[in-house]
Amino acid sequence: MAKKILHLIDNMGLGGAQTIVIGLMEEQPENKDLYLYSLRHCPNERTVKHENYSVCHSSGRYSLKPIKEICKIIKEENIEVIHAHLFRSQVFARLIKMLYFPKILFVLHEHGRIFDRNPIYTLFLKLSQKKITHFIACSRAIARRLEDKAKINKEKITVMHNIVNKKIYNPEVKKNRLEARKQYGFQENEFVVGFAARLIGWKGWREFVDSYSYLTDKNSVKYLICGDGKEKTQLLQRIKPWQPNITYAGYVASMSENFYAAIDLMVVPSYSEPMGITEIEAQASGVPVIATDVEALNEIIKHKQNGILVEAKNPEAIAQAIDLLRKNKNAEREKLIKNAFETVQVYFLEKYIDRLNAFYKNL
Repeated sequence: MAKKILHLIDNMGLGGAQTIVIGLMEEQPENKDLYLYSLRHCPNERTVKHENYSVCHSSGRYSLKPIKEICKIIKEENIEVIHAHLFRSQVFARLIKMLYFPKILFVLHEHGRIFDRNPIYTLFLKLSQKKITHFIACSRAIARRLEDKAKINKEKITVMHNIVNKKIYNPEVKKNRLEARKQYGFQENEFVVGFAARLIGWKGWREFVDSYSYLTDKNSVKYLICGDGKEKTQLLQRIKPWQPNITYAGYVASMSENFYAAIDLMVVPSYSEPMGITEIEAQASGVPVIATDVEALNEIIKHKQNGILVEAKNPEAIAQAIDLLRKNKNAEREKLIKNAFETVQVYFLEKYIDRLNAFYKNL
């Protein structure tokens, strides 16, 4: 008999953790043993189509109101496993297990906070290890950090990479190519290179913008930037010299229909990356990927096999890789697209659900 699972998450904003829980819930609409609770409302809040989804009617980051509501769900629905995503929900899960439900199974899903230089979080993990039944890491790089920084027993860590939903991200998105390009003002014969991420420094948006100056044929290449974040104003200033060849589209709600349909090539220039999702979304959509040769990304991208790896913080290297794939679009690009679509299938949502259900069964 399947265990009853309660996923806890800080909010339903625009992050990778939210993408995972939305996929889990919406792919299993008939699963009555699956619950999701969000601790607060937030800007750009995403919806979840599942009857067992609920959200605390509070936007306060430090409100304790969710604890009472979570305990009510656990008691009334006989929840057996708390699966906690992101720091605040992990703290609440720790308190609930310690104070109210000592026998409940507690799964901590590490999505990348361990990459931050945050001694408080590391201390929390160390002190909580005995109360946490098991850890899920979304990459081998995260698993190593859990072992090295937080001293977590490797026997308590399972690696489950992020997901891609093949119903949304697949080569069929390219049927919308012309319409998507018209939306952004691109011509059919232009070579469009995409970047999609939060606009914060370590995502490498500066290097992506600066790479444009190193291209050998600027007239035939256009850049499309999607995303939002605290460095948006800086981005807008930096792209001014290159407009209209660099287009900033802001936050794009339907990435598959609009963004991936419009671009010929994806660049993921992060300085570091817990794993990321955009690179596998692009690969599933038939878009070749250039990524930085950093931990976690190089678990997914194998150089010249299913993508191109370049040195981090090096805009010239990005430009050289773009030039390579633009000039060899009928050979090198097609090989990368074919290989990437084969390797990305391991991250398909339905396979993730099978692995996760087997994981719960063995807890």
